[in-house]
Amino acid sequence: MSAGWMTIEQFTALEGLLHQFAKTQSQLQSFFGLGTLLLCVLQPDHPAKDNSAKDNSAKETASPHPIALPDGLRQSDLLKIVLLCPDWQAVMGWSVQGLKQQNWFDLVHPEDVFATQSQFRSLLHSLPPQPHCQFETRMRHADGSERRFSWRFVLGKDGLLYGSATQLQLEPLQPQPSAKLVQQRLERERLLTTISQRIRQTLDLSKVLETTVEEVRDFLQSDRVVIFQFAPDWNGQVVVESVRPGCSSILYRKIYDPCFKHLWHEPYLEGRIHQIEDIDRADLHPCYRELLVQLNVRANLVVPILQNNLQPDLQNHAQLLPQQNRLWGLLIAHQCDASRQWQQEDVSLLIQLACQVAVAIQQSELYQQVSQLNTTLEFQVQQRTAQLQQAFEFEATLKRITDKVRDSLDEAQILQTAVRELTLAMGISSCDTGIYSHQHQLSTIAYEYIQGTVPVAQGRIVSVEGFPEYYQPLLRGEYLQFCWHNAIYVIGSPVRALANQFVVLACPIIDDQGVLGDLWLYKESDGVYEEQEIRLVQQVANQCAIAIRQARLYQAAQAQVIELERLNYLKDDFLSTISHELRTPVANIKMAAELLEIHLHQLQLLGEGTAIDRHFEILKQETHREINLIDDLLDLSRLDANTEPLLLTTIDPGSWIRYVAEPFIERAQRHQQTLELHIPDHPEGSASHRLPPLTTDLTDLERIVTELLDNACKYTPPHETIALSVSQLLDGPALQISVCNSGVEIPPDEQTRIFDKFYRIPNHDPWKYSGVGLGLALVKRLVQRLDATIQIKSGNRHTTFLLTVPLDLQVTNA
Repeated sequence: MSAGWMTIEQFTALEGLLHQFAKTQSQLQSFFGLGTLLLCVLQPDHPAKDNSAKDNSAKETASPHPIALPDGLRQSDLLKIVLLCPDWQAVMGWSVQGLKQQNWFDLVHPEDVFATQSQFRSLLHSLPPQPHCQFETRMRHADGSERRFSWRFVLGKDGLLYGSATQLQLEPLQPQPSAKLVQQRLERERLLTTISQRIRQTLDLSKVLETTVEEVRDFLQSDRVVIFQFAPDWNGQVVVESVRPGCSSILYRKIYDPCFKHLWHEPYLEGRIHQIEDIDRADLHPCYRELLVQLNVRANLVVPILQNNLQPDLQNHAQLLPQQNRLWGLLIAHQCDASRQWQQEDVSLLIQLACQVAVAIQQSELYQQVSQLNTTLEFQVQQRTAQLQQAFEFEATLKRITDKVRDSLDEAQILQTAVRELTLAMGISSCDTGIYSHQHQLSTIAYEYIQGTVPVAQGRIVSVEGFPEYYQPLLRGEYLQFCWHNAIYVIGSPVRALANQFVVLACPIIDDQGVLGDLWLYKESDGVYEEQEIRLVQQVANQCAIAIRQARLYQAAQAQVIELERLNYLKDDFLSTISHELRTPVANIKMAAELLEIHLHQLQLLGEGTAIDRHFEILKQETHREINLIDDLLDLSRLDANTEPLLLTTIDPGSWIRYVAEPFIERAQRHQQTLELHIPDHPEGSASHRLPPLTTDLTDLERIVTELLDNACKYTPPHETIALSVSQLLDGPALQISVCNSGVEIPPDEQTRIFDKFYRIPNHDPWKYSGVGLGLALVKRLVQRLDATIQIKSGNRHTTFLLTVPLDLQVTNA
């Protein structure tokens, strides 16, 4: 409906709407009482915050007779006149046009504004909304006199208020309010203000409710005022009470009214006010009358305490959506000794107080919910913090055990560390580890750590077959936990003579090759092991399995090493012994061959190129080869024994190298090879380029250089070059001797093995190249004896041996 003034057609439509509540004019007059019928349409005014001051100013300026609103009247409760019937001018003397868009409360007598305001507030703001309101009030005539009317207002679906009124008294009245009435109104305002302030100032619901019943009983001068709270089954209890001395108390009394659910629940939920002036004259249900008699009630006034149920908005979680009203309880005033006629002011007061109490209850419940949520959240935070702390401690425990597994190969040390760390980290009574036999028939408790009342069982042996309920899951790789307070006996001796009940967690120590043992943990409580604890034990069991397997592999490897060392010692001892035993026979063979050669020359059987010459030459070569082999073996034995002292000699390295290389020059030429010497101190060179003197064991050094040149001549193909170089190192007092031959390479995977005894490169023909693989092994031992170093470099068809010898062996040893 528009906000303009109504035409005849619009007013006719309004009359039709009002006549929906009463079919005829006579019915309307019968309903409201005889008198002139006035009609009006009012619009609740809800100005925006930013324009409130401006709108209020405009309203006060436009009002024909502006009046000050009493304390407690809100700006949002002002009512704007939208439509009036033409009879207004005849009855009230005001021009219909003059009242356009004015505040309806400006026409109400100042003393009746608050009561009228309360009626409209109940209609507009009550929960649940009231369908209509009816009240009496005095209206101001244009000549300053008063008229008394009975008003009935209905709230339309369009938000407008449709009202009709009948004049109760045709003659103008100018009653003067009595001092008692003024005092009651002031007391009511004070009471409402006190309750409102208490609700705003405290979240203690009990204090708010106690203050409410005390103030209400004092204001109404009633015998008893209580607040009754419903239970889910619609029984309930009196939770707060104010009672006159001498009147019986019903505080905390549980009340069961069998008639309530089907007679009073729905009316109260709709906001019905129930008042009884005298139970003897009232038409009451027998069960309700009996209840009032039991409570010593003669008259009562009952106002429902209604709350909005709120739930989160699924579209906007920051908002709450109102749901169906909830009947929390009742605010009740009792008159016990006599009947009482309840005044409209009494009813209005209790309605407003019930709204205030509902706000206080909902505010307290929300606070309790928030407090509970905060408590729950704090508990969850503490619980999560404890879980994180436990996880951190478990991670540290696992790291310590893992580090021990990585740093040690001692099975005993690792397993003892594991059971100790688990016991301390998990705060349990004991932890032990059992090691299974090879056929999984026996379990030996090898290691344990105890910090509680668990008896010692280390060293005990348990039969796996005797306790299938425990060991069959473990042999399948499954963990299990159970309560245990009985002892396991092995041949009459208890493994664990437990006096208390323990929660046991048994976890297998298993790897990809099978079950090696188990971990048993004992906790003296009724709880169970949490998932995080079980996961830690499984991870530790995995580390124990790795440790056991590593330790056993290491032990096997150590046993093999010891056995190999023993065999190597036996071999060396055999070779040393056999070398000594063979040296004399071979020396005799050589001497006999030399004597035989002399006789054959005397008989002129040699030197003629016959078969005897060839056979005799083979005899001499093989005899020489066997003597060299025996000498090499004896030299190695002597070097391993390290019993001979060094015989130091100072030499000129340049001259000495030429002397050593001289026999190999002719040998290289015979094999179509080229032997090059690179010596800085050639006689034609300047003195500044000469090599410094060298102090060393000349015999050992000569043997090293001879072996390197012999290998070079032996393996260098024809038409290739052998280079022998000598130079002084710039970064230290040392001399470097290099033997390099072209046309041959040594594979990288063979370079680290060529210094081993009896090793020969597989792709070389052993029949083409004589030797048994002792030359370079002897070189390595001699290099170590001289505190020297030797390196090999091979690539691009070149192989080079680099020998670094200290210039002064005595200085180097010092």
